[in-house]
Amino acid sequence: MLLWKNAIRIGRSFRSFHESKYWQTCIELLSLIITKNMNIAVRKVEIIEWLIQLKDEHLISKLEHLRQKSIKESYEARLKPMSTKAYKKMIEQSEKDFKQGRITTQEELQKEAESW
Repeated sequence: MLLWKNAIRIGRSFRSFHESKYWQTCIELLSLIITKNMNIAVRKVEIIEWLIQLKDEHLISKLEHLRQKSIKESYEARLKPMSTKAYKKMIEQSEKDFKQGRITTQEELQKEAESW
């Protein structure tokens, strides 16, 4: 019985929300988001189609350079500077791990990398 009462209360709340100005605002916002994402998808497809037909070697090289630069900048943006204290602490932990046998050999790394 309690579930039924809650369902009715939720239904009434939804109906009053649906009839409110906020409902229309939410719908408009969702439409903008969907349209923007669709526009991005369409633009990507158009770029891919253009790239497929592209024969200019110089322009392709420039695009490759731009891509590599973008990847590098994205990677560098995620790097965080480390203080000298944190760096020394990390070295101490590494030495402790080594002494306690918590290491990975070159062979183990190569074997693991084969499964990538």
